[in-house]
Formats: sequence, structure tokens, C-alpha cells
Amino acid sequence: MSSTMNYPMNIMLAFMNMDKLLGKDVEESLAKLKSILEKN
Repeated sequence: MSSTMNYPMNIMLAFMNMDKLLGKDVEESLAKLKSILEKN
């Protein structure tokens, strides 16, 4: 199955997929960074 999308949607879809794939890791990293910065 293949389809084409118009210009603005194809870029937004790529970012949304990246957010789903990396969102959990980014949240964990930010939480660690926050705890490190709060200690100092």
C-alpha cells in the first residue's frame, strides 16, 4: 500500500512518528537531567 500526501502533511507526519518512537526516551532523559540539575 502506498500513497502520497501534500507538502505540509508529510513533514508533520514524520515529526509525529518520531515523537511516538522517541517520546519515552526523551522524557526519561529530561527527568534525569532535571534531577541532576536540582542536586547542584
